[in-house]
Amino acid sequence: MGYTVQRSPTMLGMGISAIGEASGAYIQNQKKLSTYYADIDAGRLPVERGYGTSEDDQLRKHVILELMCNLYLDRADVEAQFGIDFAETFAIELDELAAGP
Repeated sequence: MGYTVQRSPTMLGMGISAIGEASGAYIQNQKKLSTYYADIDAGRLPVERGYGTSEDDQLRKHVILELMCNLYLDRADVEAQFGIDFAETFAIELDELAAGP
């Protein structure tokens, strides 16, 4: 997956082995060129596999993207957006971070 300058709930993967995201799922295009073209020629989407994300996947994705892109995370915002107690949900991770390498 790549990055975009703006957030979007839908990202279309274009080309061989591209990965897209839509409706809470990841979709990967065919990895083999001949299969990719065969699907297109047959009028099918060239999808090899998909993965539906859980609420926990979406929460963790949000936290990771915030930290990677903004170098900051507003815990209260995460709690409000996902209906969680941040310290409780991420207790193990926070303990590991506090312990250091």
